[in-house]
Amino acid sequence: MRRMTHKIIRDVLKNNLDGLTAKQIHFITSIDKESIRVALKNMPDVYIDRWLEAKQGLREEGVWCAIEVPEDCPKPERKIKNAK
Repeated sequence: MRRMTHKIIRDVLKNNLDGLTAKQIHFITSIDKESIRVALKNMPDVYIDRWLEAKQGLREEGVWCAIEVPEDCPKPERKIKNAK
């Protein structure tokens, strides 16, 4: 289940390039709020981009974004020395 949760959250964040709060992710996916918070903290390819100001009596909310992981850089070709 955990891998599926991560994939769903990752897909939602990649479709919302400006980022989403955990609450917004919950409204889109209906995944349990606590499961979303735990998943976000354990996903290496998401980060808090900025914080939304706290509303009266509530805490600040982080806006989460997913990074695009580039492909591995190919190794350079070796130069072959001319054999004489």
